[in-house]
Amino acid sequence: QLYIDASDLRIRNDAEASIAAPWLTLGETNYDAPLNPVTEKPSFGQGYLTLSGQEVELTGNLRISGAAQTALVSQGSLLAHGARPTDVGKAAELPAVLSSNGDLSLISRVLYPGTLSNITIESTAPDGTVEIASNGQAVPKVLSAGGKLAVKAKQIEISGAISAPFGSVTLNGEDVHLASSAVVNVSGDNQLIPLGSIIGNDLDWLYSLNPQNSSASSTLIENT
Repeated sequence: QLYIDASDLRIRNDAEASIAAPWLTLGETNYDAPLNPVTEKPSFGQGYLTLSGQEVELTGNLRISGAAQTALVSQGSLLAHGARPTDVGKAAELPAVLSSNGDLSLISRVLYPGTLSNITIESTAPDGTVEIASNGQAVPKVLSAGGKLAVKAKQIEISGAISAPFGSVTLNGEDVHLASSAVVNVSGDNQLIPLGSIIGNDLDWLYSLNPQNSSASSTLIENT
């Protein structure tokens, strides 16, 4: 497993770079990190970057600079979530942004946010493209609930799968194209998805959609 625990990944001198590992994790995992890629935009460049693994996981904010084209390629799924607190007294994980001032291609069996994660994938280039494509493998069901995934770019191309069970998917672009092979799914696919922890008589689950309020209890979330 290779961890790139950083919020800023730069390609210099218009280089072509490739990073590969069986399990590749990307992004700033420091819960208290001051950098916010939403306001600090990535810089432009003419480089090429390929990040690949049997599994690829976004674990926090990641700003890619100096790359005209970036590809994240997973032989399996591509899971995205934010930085998680080490202090149990703090709120839930932070939102996460994957940002580039070039084109982005995310290739996997399925792209999905973690449970209650809030993920944005964006190209800040004036004519930027974000592509969500399939690696040719069957789309799996995912054990995740309540996540949010937003894709932002002038052009958005979807030919692969995005899944956010019981959550939301937002495609924000001037030109959004869904191919016949595209799958954008917010249903539970008739799965019983656990969210939270067992309490009381072992028949109820405790969870909260508000990190500041942990008093709400509910049974298992089930798609109808």
